[in-house]
Amino acid sequence: MHNSKLTALALSLALCGSAYGQTTYLSEDFSGGVIPPAGWSEIDLSGINPGWELGSLTGSAAFHDDFSGWNDVHLMSSDMDLTGATSVFLHITQNVGFASWRDHHYVDVSTDSGVTFTNVADDLSPDGTSSLSVDISAYAGINGVAVSFHYTGDFASEWTVDDVVVNDSSTPPPPPLVPWAVNLPTAFRAQGGPVEDFESYGGTPPADMALTSVDYAGVPDADGWCVIDGGSGFGAGGGTACLEMGLDPLTSNYHDVRNAMVLGVQGGAASLTVDFLGIDHGDEIDGADGIWVSNDGANWAHVLGDWWSMSYLSWGPMTDVSLDDSRIDLTADFYIMMQQDDNFPYAYLDGIGIDDIALGGGPPSGPTLAVTNLVAGATANVDCTNCTAGDVAYFVWSAAGGGPVNTPFGTGYVSPPYRVIPLLVDAAGNASMTQSVPPGLTGMNIWFHGADRGSATMLNALAMTIG
Repeated sequence: MHNSKLTALALSLALCGSAYGQTTYLSEDFSGGVIPPAGWSEIDLSGINPGWELGSLTGSAAFHDDFSGWNDVHLMSSDMDLTGATSVFLHITQNVGFASWRDHHYVDVSTDSGVTFTNVADDLSPDGTSSLSVDISAYAGINGVAVSFHYTGDFASEWTVDDVVVNDSSTPPPPPLVPWAVNLPTAFRAQGGPVEDFESYGGTPPADMALTSVDYAGVPDADGWCVIDGGSGFGAGGGTACLEMGLDPLTSNYHDVRNAMVLGVQGGAASLTVDFLGIDHGDEIDGADGIWVSNDGANWAHVLGDWWSMSYLSWGPMTDVSLDDSRIDLTADFYIMMQQDDNFPYAYLDGIGIDDIALGGGPPSGPTLAVTNLVAGATANVDCTNCTAGDVAYFVWSAAGGGPVNTPFGTGYVSPPYRVIPLLVDAAGNASMTQSVPPGLTGMNIWFHGADRGSATMLNALAMTIG
């Protein structure tokens, strides 16, 4: 392991004592920028593709792409002397893309410099970033032990490996914060403030927001598309403006671009969530993708590891996304970053849209829909609040999907067939109803939406599962 990551890991080991092991036999974070790194080797049993290359995850990383043709390639560590060990564990941070196409992501061990290998793990992680720990205590007491990351497959999966640590603890060391160089806002907004709908800025970020669009080398990218005016014309989650991240919708110059929107947020609650509407136009998984938080704007914790959990090709809600990370103090001023990395124009096989961001985990400040006690055989409660007094709120439900559909009040996130139920709003702005949930429907997915007629405003959309 090199440079600042070594310092950070050493400090965390010292502070945590025996919880993270007393002896480290191997550490490598690939920050030297060369694959294989010094002392390591690559054994390519197929020889038809580049094999293991330089990639990125928590910094520089080892990356194997989904090459066409049969690939059978080991990335093998330097030898370790485990003669004094009794317990030995391998820990890595990894990212998997196209997991359903995977052949094998093996972890192997060799005691004869790569002449023969023994398989000790076959990773089955889903798409996205995860950690992997493997018990290799069977090799304790042996000198000349090497671990290998063994990729096999033909136009299969993508596999990124970073922060390799072999030590004597079953508990993985805490991952390092990731350095990202992005533009930072000059002001901080309150937690639990108004919903961020991007409608009032005319495309120019306010003081508590900053945008970044750079190429693979970190240079501002003229073809980058990181805008908040909804300028692509492909639509917003509500209104006309939203955050759009990808390449310029009109460019034919396909290349990697990294986009980011950073919000400055005032310190407040020690635990915080964010809700928003999102659309995934076909974004491929990348280690930069997702939501990050930071106190200094330079070193970041990954709190949402990718965008694949968002609605595909249609706007849909993301709710209660936790911003909590023990390394970030949310009671002090901090930054939240939504970041995306890919290589196609926005809304053409690529791109992420974000709208209606609510910080604080509370309900939206406008007309709000809540459905509670959604349990088979029970009575569910439907409550609409902050609506126009003396008018009508429309409650809509569907068992067919989350839309989108066009309505007189905006985009609806229910699929036909759906049912519309008008509810009278009382003098306090509330409307409610109860509904018996038939027995035997446990596990069924159901989508709710609606609108406040008096303000011509959509309610928040809900995607729920019957308990």
